[in-house]
Amino acid sequence: MSANAMRLILLWILLSLLLATGAGAQPQASAAAPRPSNAAVVAAALKALPSQHGLNEGERKQAEDLLHQAQEDESQADQVTQQTQSLRALADGPTRTR
Repeated sequence: MSANAMRLILLWILLSLLLATGAGAQPQASAAAPRPSNAAVVAAALKALPSQHGLNEGERKQAEDLLHQAQEDESQADQVTQQTQSLRALADGPTRTR
């Protein structure tokens, strides 16, 4: 199987999982709203990978490596989101009540 076919399979898996979980349908209210995490979608894709048909061992290993990289990217993105929220809260200052 070619590299392009492998990419298409991975894209199909991720898009299917996004649609199945509804993660792709979540509108963001504003630019300040935190992005939804895709960590669960990537984990589900990793879990579903062994049952994918038509992949040889090399392709399966490549897909697994890419999904592990995606997990690391999601973890870093979640950390950045948390840091951004903390910085915004700090910049906004304490809230006052009357």
